[in-house]
Amino acid sequence: MALTAAERAAAGRLGISIDYVDDGGVTRSANEAAVRSAIDTLSSAGPVPSDDVEGPIAACVEPPSSDPDRPLRTWGFVAPLWSLRGPSDHGIGTYGDLTLVGDWVTEHGGSVVATLPMLASFAGEDSPYRPVSRRFWDEVYLDPSMWVSSGPAVGSGADIVDRDAVRAALRDALGPVAVDDPMIESDVDAELRVYARFRAAGERHGLDWRRWPASWRTEVPADAVDVDTVRWFEWSQMQCRRQLAAAADGLRRSGAVLLADLPVGAHPDGFDRWRHRRLFVDGFSIGAPPDGFNLDGQDWGIAPIHPVHAASPEGRAWFRSLLDHHATVAGLLRIDHVMGLHRQWWVPAGHDPVDGVYVRQPARAAWDEIAACSQQHGMAIVAEDLGTVPPEVRREMARRRALGMFVAQSELHPHSASLARRPSPLSVASFGTHDMSPIVPWWSEHGDVSRPVAAARDDVLAQLAASDAAIVLVDAGDVVLDPVQVN
Repeated sequence: MALTAAERAAAGRLGISIDYVDDGGVTRSANEAAVRSAIDTLSSAGPVPSDDVEGPIAACVEPPSSDPDRPLRTWGFVAPLWSLRGPSDHGIGTYGDLTLVGDWVTEHGGSVVATLPMLASFAGEDSPYRPVSRRFWDEVYLDPSMWVSSGPAVGSGADIVDRDAVRAALRDALGPVAVDDPMIESDVDAELRVYARFRAAGERHGLDWRRWPASWRTEVPADAVDVDTVRWFEWSQMQCRRQLAAAADGLRRSGAVLLADLPVGAHPDGFDRWRHRRLFVDGFSIGAPPDGFNLDGQDWGIAPIHPVHAASPEGRAWFRSLLDHHATVAGLLRIDHVMGLHRQWWVPAGHDPVDGVYVRQPARAAWDEIAACSQQHGMAIVAEDLGTVPPEVRREMARRRALGMFVAQSELHPHSASLARRPSPLSVASFGTHDMSPIVPWWSEHGDVSRPVAAARDDVLAQLAASDAAIVLVDAGDVVLDPVQVN
């Protein structure tokens, strides 16, 4: 049934789009049932705060340049941390390996080490973009060598990383160390203690916190969880902070910086959703409509942010805490799906991504927090602006001096390694991204197969290197011509 005039008015008042323009410039109608569901969900909280607020606009800091009279032009190496394997690894890369990569990059004239999210994950979760929390690191990347002479070796040298097996073996090896550490009580901050009890409760009572007692809505009581499990999550998190801080210091000493990655959301059963439930919306998940990157659209299985509560003091402080968490170690921060700061594609539960609807978000508040964090910590911002991007997103990126992304495989002439368009000075250029095809399968499908893929790779990278792009990222998989997509 078509939307009534009253429903259309309500949608407009609440920031719900009844139509949108896709990445091909075609106007599409939103699913009417999704529009009605969004109206029902948001009507009690009132309209989204306006972004049309007078006053100065704070800009982000730009990446430092060795020559103040010229914009930054450098290159970096990008790889998932789990893939940074060595002859003596214990089945996965470690935080300390970031420094080794940084040494190699700077020796070859680069200055950026980029990786995927390094945030805490549940066992069995394959994607680093659905973490338990965006405020806590993943203990699976701890280097055990400072506590045990021979750490766990799970599939050392194997082509496939078994993160769950490594995680279990690491905990078996280091769990006794955590229990016996005499300094832990004085070092644990209040939020970490809440997090550790949450993780311990999940192991004892199941991950679905909606089934936990109502009295556990803000904090799990100490007597409801195993004390050694709590100790493990407290201790391992503190060691993550220390090892990552040491890695960041090592990168700076070598002349490099870490480009960290902030996902658009977290696991629906995770800590963030439980701890700050008022900020989230039930009955929907965030995704993306069909576009040139994914013809079926996407459903990422993460809860949307409530636009009104996101702009509240609680919402702003929480978002700032996510940024500050990464700024402790990163000189550059990639904001995944930056369009989500402006609007989010809400997919109703049980529906396909194509049946979603765009809901406006308080972009001004989010960008103000990003710029403030950037200025305080000297951390430059990279905005992932791929897919269906409305014009106001890139206008705001330009005003805030955030770098955009340029993906060469979307900019090549047909069956060619020649760029049809060059990246701008305010961009981070690469052949692809973590969720796009590596160059080997891409070239076999779209390129001139009579030409070696290595030659095509070198041609593309040479063009990017000669361009005005601020940073050119070289993917580890493409360096070794690995045909497997990492995520």
